Amino acid sequence: MIKLINIELKKIFRHKSIYAVFILIFIFCFFNNLLYNLDYDDDGRYKYVDDNISHEIVKLKKELDGYDYNNSDDKNIFVTTKSKLDVYNNMIRYDKNSWQYIRYNDYMYDTIYYINYYTYIDINNDKLKEYNNKLDKYNSIFDNNNYMFFLKQEKDDLNSKNTNLKEELKNITDKELYNNIDDELGKLNISLLIIDYRINKNIDYGNNYLNRALISYQEGIMNKNEFNNYNLSYNNKIKYRDIIKNIYENKYIIDNGINIYKENTINNQLKDICLDYELFIIIIILIVSGILLGEEFSKGTIKLLLIKPYNRYNILLCKLLTGIIVIFISILFLVCCELLLGGIFLDFDSLKIPMIVYNFNTSSIVKYNIFEYMLIKILIRLPKYIFILMLSMFLNIIFINNMFSFAITMIFYSISIVVNNLIINNNIKIFKYFITLNWELSDYLFGGLGNYRYLSLKSSIFIYVIYVIIILAIMFVKFNRKDIKNI
Repeated sequence: MIKLINIELKKIFRHKSIYAVFILIFIFCFFNNLLYNLDYDDDGRYKYVDDNISHEIVKLKKELDGYDYNNSDDKNIFVTTKSKLDVYNNMIRYDKNSWQYIRYNDYMYDTIYYINYYTYIDINNDKLKEYNNKLDKYNSIFDNNNYMFFLKQEKDDLNSKNTNLKEELKNITDKELYNNIDDELGKLNISLLIIDYRINKNIDYGNNYLNRALISYQEGIMNKNEFNNYNLSYNNKIKYRDIIKNIYENKYIIDNGINIYKENTINNQLKDICLDYELFIIIIILIVSGILLGEEFSKGTIKLLLIKPYNRYNILLCKLLTGIIVIFISILFLVCCELLLGGIFLDFDSLKIPMIVYNFNTSSIVKYNIFEYMLIKILIRLPKYIFILMLSMFLNIIFINNMFSFAITMIFYSISIVVNNLIINNNIKIFKYFITLNWELSDYLFGGLGNYRYLSLKSSIFIYVIYVIIILAIMFVKFNRKDIKNI
């Protein structure tokens, strides 16, 4: 058997088409890593996000030229427009990713508005001086990067609202009003929790991974509380689990100060490498299937193999095993390309960063190194690739037409996602036995629920195995009975 597999492997790797796909993979991997290197900064942020502030400034200047502040009808709109323009002109003094840039409007609009109000509408020098002093003081705080001042101010405001709502709650007898205020009080408590996190962990409002994680964490807690009020349907159970997962994973990021979702890292490229390069893997599978069977039949070289002292069952089994080996070789090539090019463009340091997942079976965060995590994700996708290999080989045996088998299998793979979505969205129970709903097992990883309510990990494995047995049985019977005299 090993000798036969060696013969088949040599046959495959004598074909230029395999190397052509490998070269395409290398080129794609090269440019993918190059773009991540060029387009993302050290914090993993995309560099070229256009926030349109510059366009807004030009637009507001033109609008402002059309108003006359001496005209009573224009005064209010003039002051509002000028206040926005003044805010934007102050914002652009700071880096676009800084907390100053992001929060300047929230903290300073009212102050700037009242400066313009007491300058153009209700002229009052004392008030104007008061707000100008406030503007100078706050601008100094912004320039000195003293975001703690605003965080503590926010905390005081939230505590004050919290106290007032608790007092208000004591005197309310109307149940609906009581529930509304109680809900508002719950949201305030979450906001206080987040502010405490910001103060204790020194997390500002800038566009950085800690702030993004904290915002996601806050949204997760808010959404979790909303779901607690409902009897969960299956779809809502999936959404609820996603919320729980995001809460714990973002909490890990905040507590440990590790940017695990940074995009321009080798980790990020490796973690779902099969999914990212799946089209290439499928093309290799179809080429290999064509070389192993389709080409043998079309050229008639299958006769040379069948006259050797091997029974047909062994020959077909060796071809199937050879195809599976080539899948592993292709994935290994992908990993090596990513390690090499990722190391050159993105640095190897990220390999030390753990991959974290929330495990629903243990209700806890589990840490893996990137190679453990990648191996798990590769193994969970193999059933899909093996079935596509078997399907393509089956079609090559039936039709003896390499291109036709290639096309049919590619169409089947391409429409599988659309078909799956139609079945899931329309909740069609009878289609739970459809293979494409059962070959994707990654949804069940770490105690997850499948997207289709009528399936489970056990049932998907059972259905998949039944399909494999049936298609293998038909393949072996057809291949054994194949008349090769007229080939």
